[in-house]
Amino acid sequence: MNAWKLIKSLNKTQLKSLFFMFLRRPHYIYPTFRATSACYRICGKNFPGKHQLNGPENAFRHALWNILIAKATMKWIWIGNKAEKAGRWAEKITDWHEEFAPNSDLAKAMDLHNNRIGRELFLKWLNENKGLSNTFIVDELKEMLPQSRKITSVGDIEKQTQHLIHL
Repeated sequence: MNAWKLIKSLNKTQLKSLFFMFLRRPHYIYPTFRATSACYRICGKNFPGKHQLNGPENAFRHALWNILIAKATMKWIWIGNKAEKAGRWAEKITDWHEEFAPNSDLAKAMDLHNNRIGRELFLKWLNENKGLSNTFIVDELKEMLPQSRKITSVGDIEKQTQHLIHL
């Protein structure tokens, strides 16, 4: 995804909100947009025309996006628990996106769930010293797709604590 195209698509309220979020951490702009672009490139290559829908490929994209943002941002954190801070930033930026995305309540809850799964996987794999290459991440997430659970209500999400979910 082209970062400039994304910025141009935002309304004034969204732009102002994003500006103030990055104002506190301007050094996160580059890794966040880089991770977002990589996510769209990877999903476009692996799931052309499907990752924008609400199927398992969308679950893959949301988990991947959070992992890539945390991974890229971690390199820009100098003190403290880098992985934890990077995960919190990924949560903040992706929650911001869900706040402004024109989704139904169910789609929003699904996306927030898959975002959380991605951040949890990032921390798990980092603690297990998996290396976190993009190839590793993509392969592992692809292996999870057959176990992605279809949901029909927000209540269904609470039952799926460890699985990706889709509509």
